[in-house]
Amino acid sequence: MNLEQAVDEAVADIEGVFGVAAHDWATGERLARHGDRPFLTASVVKVPILIGALDRVQHGVFSLDQRFELEPGDSVAGSGLLKEFDPGVSLTLKDYLTAMIVISDNTATNLVLRVVGIPALNDYLASLGLVHTRSHRPVRSDGPLPGEHRGIGTTTPQEMLTLLDGLVGQTLLTPELCDLAVSILKRQQYTEAIPRYLPSGVGVANKVGMVHDVRADVGILFPADRAPITLAVLSDSLTDRRYSVDNPGWIGIARIAKTVYDFWIS
Repeated sequence: MNLEQAVDEAVADIEGVFGVAAHDWATGERLARHGDRPFLTASVVKVPILIGALDRVQHGVFSLDQRFELEPGDSVAGSGLLKEFDPGVSLTLKDYLTAMIVISDNTATNLVLRVVGIPALNDYLASLGLVHTRSHRPVRSDGPLPGEHRGIGTTTPQEMLTLLDGLVGQTLLTPELCDLAVSILKRQQYTEAIPRYLPSGVGVANKVGMVHDVRADVGILFPADRAPITLAVLSDSLTDRRYSVDNPGWIGIARIAKTVYDFWIS
């Protein structure tokens, strides 16, 4: 059985569609299953938002220690802590980026989108050659406004892999800013997907996303004494929409990550 067949078998019993893209930096091997199919991102869109904001820092538009005040329109329900803070709180851009990834803070995400600008972010993503990876709107408690896209973002497994590879290869940003992005992703607190079945010594820098029938996780695996593996797994059309750590979408992503790891490491 080859890797493609093993990945398909890993999720054969789960009702839904899984897209996968992976790159072994040790051997150059690559994997793609539905790699160019667009998926809704849910909070995985926060990875391109992070990179786009750091690109603005690199070009001197903002600084990491520059402070921005929370405005009433930034606050939104869902994941995160900043929704509990009063408007007028002032934190650094680095603080907001950290909260956006580490605890998937939706209010921090909305502030970053307001500061960077969704059109400017999407122009940057297009400049990288990404066709489908876009931020569509801020995070809203009650879903999209009339005429808005139903998701906060879209992407493909292959395009997410392009961004992750750009961080590993340090081609997207300066080495210092790539290292910062990876260090923030390493501190992300949701471990129900890619890290779930991996050996305890494998470091992971990742970002999950979930909404309705969508579960997604994208990240960089750091096996000991070896070059990393980049991996993007997106899914939709899941019939089980429960918000549980044992949702079949999470289980499927975890199985795929373990399958890829076992094939390429052993």
